[in-house]
Parts: sequence; C-alpha cells; structure tokens
Amino acid sequence: TQKIPPLIKFNIEIKCSVKKSEFDELLSSIEYKGNRIIVSSFLRESLSEIQDSKFNIPLAFLYFFPGPNAKKMFKVAHISAMNPYHKFLRTKSVKKYHMAGKKIYPWTVNNYKDIEKLVKKSVDGIITDTPKKTREIVEKCLKNL
Repeated sequence: TQKIPPLIKFNIEIKCSVKKSEFDELLSSIEYKGNRIIVSSFLRESLSEIQDSKFNIPLAFLYFFPGPNAKKMFKVAHISAMNPYHKFLRTKSVKKYHMAGKKIYPWTVNNYKDIEKLVKKSVDGIITDTPKKTREIVEKCLKNL
C-alpha cells in the first residue's frame, strides 16, 4: 500500500444533520488519531451539535457566497476555519479571517490558475479532487513567490 504524505489533511464534509454520539462513533470506528482531519459543513446546526465531540476536531463552515450566514459563522468561537467557494474569495477576506485566527480552505479547486491565485492570497489549504497535482502546483508557486 502507498502511504499518504503526512502534510496531506482530510476534509470530512457533513451533508446532513448528525448527532454528536454518531459522529464520535464514526471517528472511533476509523480509529482516528492525530490532527489530519477537519470537519466541514454548510449546516450550522450540525457543526454546533458536534462542537463538543470527544475528539476535539477543528470545524469549518462551508459557504458558497459571503452572505449573512458566513458573517454569522465567522464570529462563532467553535468554528476554526472558513471554507468558501474559491471563485468568491477575496484577499481582503483572507486577511480578515487570519486576523481573527481562522484558517481558510477554499473548495473545490482543480485548475492551475485558480490554485496559483489562492497561493498568492495566502490561504491555509486547498480542498481539491486532485491532491497530488495540487501539491505540485502549490510547491511550484511557493518557490516563485
């Protein structure tokens, strides 16, 4: 089997309502250890429900357009990251989130030019369908900064 590089992190997206006990059971079943997972959702209620999980995993709010829900969730203490749709992410927002101690993981980015733009904006990570290709592009971009 091929090992996944240690710098690769995993985004678990919750797409329905979930109870904390179900979430803890899931993580127990995969024998979760470490800090390579972030849990994200468009559903504020699901993120609130699992905020007290015994696994203490970072939570991220997914959003498409930076409207009232994103502004509300940005202020919530248990949200450690904001996961915007990459086409609507502005450098000003990245700076604002970083100043507040939030991470930024835009989604779903597979295009070279889009990845390059996000690296220049100093995002913390990129949600992608092509991790190997994206990693190569990020490394190349970082060398050229």
